[in-house]
Amino acid sequence: MKTRQIRFRPWCQPRQATHSNDVASVVMMQMDGEPKGKTTSRSRSGCTECKRRRVKCDETFPICTRCRKRGSICQSAPRLTKWQHEAPWIKINVHRRSSSSTSFAEHHISGITSSDDKDLLRYWLEKASQIMVIDPDENPLSFPILEYLEQSPSLRHALQSVGAAHRNFFDPNKLSKCLEERSSALRLIIDELACPGDNLFPLFLSVLLVGLSTAWTNSPTADFGQQHLRGARALVDSLLRDQSTGETRPPYFNLMIGAYLYWDMSMAFLIPHQSQMPLNTDEMYTAVLDVGQEYHPIGGYSTEIFYLVGNVGRYCRSVVETGVRDEMVEAALENEMKKWEPNCDDPQLSIMSGAFRSHGLINMAAICYRRQAVDDTIREATQSAMLMLDAETEDDMEWWQDVWSPSIDHELEADIRSRALTVVRDLTAIPAHYACINLQAIPLFTAGSELTMEDTEERELVQQRFRELYSLNHLRANMAALEILPEIWERRDAGEAISWLEVMIEKDWHIMLG
Repeated sequence: MKTRQIRFRPWCQPRQATHSNDVASVVMMQMDGEPKGKTTSRSRSGCTECKRRRVKCDETFPICTRCRKRGSICQSAPRLTKWQHEAPWIKINVHRRSSSSTSFAEHHISGITSSDDKDLLRYWLEKASQIMVIDPDENPLSFPILEYLEQSPSLRHALQSVGAAHRNFFDPNKLSKCLEERSSALRLIIDELACPGDNLFPLFLSVLLVGLSTAWTNSPTADFGQQHLRGARALVDSLLRDQSTGETRPPYFNLMIGAYLYWDMSMAFLIPHQSQMPLNTDEMYTAVLDVGQEYHPIGGYSTEIFYLVGNVGRYCRSVVETGVRDEMVEAALENEMKKWEPNCDDPQLSIMSGAFRSHGLINMAAICYRRQAVDDTIREATQSAMLMLDAETEDDMEWWQDVWSPSIDHELEADIRSRALTVVRDLTAIPAHYACINLQAIPLFTAGSELTMEDTEERELVQQRFRELYSLNHLRANMAALEILPEIWERRDAGEAISWLEVMIEKDWHIMLG
């Protein structure tokens, strides 16, 4: 692996966050036109579980009070944000052209004749697109994406595919419309890739959405979008080549680079090392430096750390598969992650960036450094067995068994646990209605897998947060995490020094949590 010293010097660009402190109250005020604090007497959009039980739902989003107390999964429709209620041009079913603000949306959906397709597109714009970004009020994948529909015919089908699946909580039994739209998108993507022209960005969005939805809709042992990631990389490389020739940086440069690096990072641990595409290239490195700590709607201020963790994932996967370590590479990766500091303009986004850095450091320690301790233990056990074979009496055998003990690196384990506890406590302290928790699954899973039997409360917090994440973004990977974490904990409690990645490989699972 080609390595180099990366000297990031993060700079802070002030930005006013627009997180809502109470999404539910804003929604009720906007929908009902009632003063804040006044509540309705009946449930209008209660969750599926409360409706099934025929009990009143308080409609707390993303998980209602009854479901929280029951410890059950809460399924309810995403809430619209304030700007979505106030924007008059969201009424996309109007057919006549006019000079009013509705003409913007009408112009871009005038060719859609099916009412079902219009409903799906509107569902994406108002609801499903929220799972892709930190702040629903600053969402370039919502209504702003309409201007690209004519440039890339595949994009509309990609949006409708994800919308159809999201509306049904990615239920495997309700994916017919999703798969139909995805098939149409793929067919058009192939045509568009032959001659992308000036449609690089909308085509990239199509590939991104189709690739992500592949992981979201398939089983853990099936295809998880690896080939789509390759296609996205080809488009990114084309963008980077244009930049190397001195062309003006396009307005979508930051969005495209950050989105790709987030997707790559989320899959870096999952792809077999022989199939990995190199990330640490001169062109990509230059792009990361160029982006710096600009705000990104998907990753906040974490683009640089996504790049570093992407390289960590590749290395860790190689170590697990080959057993070969390179201490110089490990030292360089660890040094760069520890040296990097998140932008602190927004407290929640600072916590998220720090959690991804800990995600990389925990994996380096649990997968690579712990492996060294395990290897030392095996070596000592072999030597002890050889000595015991030379013992002449039963007393000698018992003496050697008492003398020998596994070489557990207690300092290493304490450091891993300390980082894991910090991540879990920090992430679960962020209220569930904050949209930025969409980013939590990856670092939360890594940290949660390293909790010990003494961390009962934190284990429960991790499970609760994954239920909340599923209620928020509908991704079934969160349910898979709830299934595999108890197995990891059971094996760790039994004294087995194993990482989440090794368990995943044993099962031949590819859970893409991002």
